[in-house]
Order: sequence, then structure tokens, then C-alpha cells
Amino acid sequence: MLFKYLANGDLEDIKLLDHQCGRDSTPVHDLSYCFYSGASKPDFDKLDYYLDLYYHSFSKFAKELGADPDKMLPLEALKNDWKKYALMGIYMAIVAGSLKFMAKKEFQDRMAETPKDQDLIANILQMIKQSREHPSWKKTLADILVHAVEYGIIN
Repeated sequence: MLFKYLANGDLEDIKLLDHQCGRDSTPVHDLSYCFYSGASKPDFDKLDYYLDLYYHSFSKFAKELGADPDKMLPLEALKNDWKKYALMGIYMAIVAGSLKFMAKKEFQDRMAETPKDQDLIANILQMIKQSREHPSWKKTLADILVHAVEYGIIN
């Protein structure tokens, strides 16, 4: 996990890099998880711009490798796949997203104070539950779900 902190020490952002599930599937699974776990409402409103940007980079690299990007993954297929498969990324962002609203110092203190005989997972789950009461988390969650309905991911 990568953590980004503000100058005052508060957690600004968190990213999870996960290479354990390498598989042959649509890139939408990973792209949507990264997008929904780190973007905000203004970004959600520009999703097509970001998909075009991704596709431009993908196409350039595929051509450098001697491949035809339009045969590998046409832009329209990517956008259709987004509507079909982005729900997985939304789910993962919801599960992990509340971690962004945990105060760094509080998290560190509570982890350090956890007795060895106490269930560490239960302690973490309790902190996640508390972080989900943060007003910013509730707004982020609402923004993600509204976008998912508006974009046709959730019917």
C-alpha cells in the first residue's frame, strides 16, 4: 500500500498495488478499481476523457510492440467493457476506500496499543467501521454510486 500525507500529517490518499491476481481478462477490472478508489466527482464526470486518454497510451504502446490496438481492444469495446465489468472496481473501492479517512496518528497509535492477544483483524475492522462515519466518506460513496447509475454500470 502507498500512503500520501498532507504537510500536517493527515492522510490525503492511499493506493493499493496488487499483482497477485495476474490473469487474462479485461483491463477494466484494474482500471476501474484504481479510478474509483482515487477519483472524485469531477473525475467521474470526465470518465470518457480518461478512457480516451488510457486508450491513446495503450494504442501507442501496442504499436511500438508491432501489434494492432484496434484488433486487440477497440476503444468502443473498452467503453462497453467498462459498463459491463466496472462494478468489480466499484466494489473494491467501496471495501477499501474508507481506509483513506482513517487518521494516520490514530491508526498508528491503535495498532501499537493492540495487545498481542487481541484480534488484530477485529481491531482494524472496528477502525474501518468508525472511518465510514466520516462525512467525506459518505459523500465519496454517494458520488461513486450516483456515477455508476448515470453511466449505466448499475441498472
